[in-house]
Amino acid sequence: FYNYIIAKIDSIVNDMEDSSISLMDLLVKHKK
Repeated sequence: FYNYIIAKIDSIVNDMEDSSISLMDLLVKHKK
């Protein structure tokens, strides 16, 4: 059960990182 929670949090964190990276890409492209 503990491992399941850790894996769940890990995937959520990865999703958030992907989202922030694409968000930064959008901002950078928008400035040009």
